[in-house]
Amino acid sequence: MWSPERHAYILQSLQRRQRLSIDECALSMGVSKETVRRDLIELEQQGQLLRVHGGAVLPASAAEPPFEVRSRWRTEEKSALTRAALARLEPGMCLLMDAGTTTLAMAHALSQAPALFVVTNSIAAAAVIHQQPQHQLMLIGGPVSSHYPATSGEQAMDAVRRIRADLAIRSPSACGPQLSPANYIAGEAMFAQALLQQSRQHLLLADSTKLRHDSRHQICPPSQVQCLITDSKASADELARIRAQGVG
Repeated sequence: MWSPERHAYILQSLQRRQRLSIDECALSMGVSKETVRRDLIELEQQGQLLRVHGGAVLPASAAEPPFEVRSRWRTEEKSALTRAALARLEPGMCLLMDAGTTTLAMAHALSQAPALFVVTNSIAAAAVIHQQPQHQLMLIGGPVSSHYPATSGEQAMDAVRRIRADLAIRSPSACGPQLSPANYIAGEAMFAQALLQQSRQHLLLADSTKLRHDSRHQICPPSQVQCLITDSKASADELARIRAQGVG
């Protein structure tokens, strides 16, 4: 396992569990404890974790790891989600997408989709879709976020409010056990709210880990979740809770 893969594994595990030991990291990744110590030192220097005796914890201020790190997480699950989402697309649809790493994976998957009119605030997704000649593309303007490669703010939301879309596809930071989609960043949550308001149908992409934790800024109440696509690792209890909310 190369250094970037180890770093991604460590940060992903910390997001799930908040604390990791050097021993379990070494065992899980099949490397020496000294290698893990060097990885933790590098990640601490980047401000992504705090070293404690025998391991590491997330810093108190940590919201999410950087976009580039998250884009390497759970790639198989993201591919499964986007394949399922493709089946819901019809030729000529106007599609709104946000700027998460799962929707970046969706942008790659759109190479297999029929001709669409795609509107997004994601600079990363727009760069991918621009290489797919069957689609028309609109990149929402506005200030570029310091947290991720996307436009944000009131100017971006004003632009979205002038769109009438057939479908909004978005992926929240978390959904929680009560299926309440939320984001770590307030501005991102507000932009997601605007997407939902301007779309006839809503499609939520959330891998099963997002069903197990909450985030800070709610996007919409559970009653407004129309359709959720998750992965095969969701438990029977989690799926039952989703169905109990009346979500398709």
